[in-house]
Amino acid sequence: MARADTLYQVKDSFSTSIRGREVEYHKGELVYGDDPAYRKAPHLFESLRIRGQEAVEPVVEQATAAPGEKRGQAITTARFKGRA
Repeated sequence: MARADTLYQVKDSFSTSIRGREVEYHKGELVYGDDPAYRKAPHLFESLRIRGQEAVEPVVEQATAAPGEKRGQAITTARFKGRA
């Protein structure tokens, strides 16, 4: 049984029926081990490897600050008024 937090990569594009809907998977697309298509046809996927190591969690950059978190301050011309 595949671990839910392990990533797998689609070997070749294919489509399959999941819960009565036709779903397309494209070559190179990433899915977790608990994805219905992976559980249905694991032979269509391969373990994702990055520099010889198996990937577990993708790195996703947080685009906005969390509540109460301060990010870098934007530089505006208003901050420099009166400075010469």
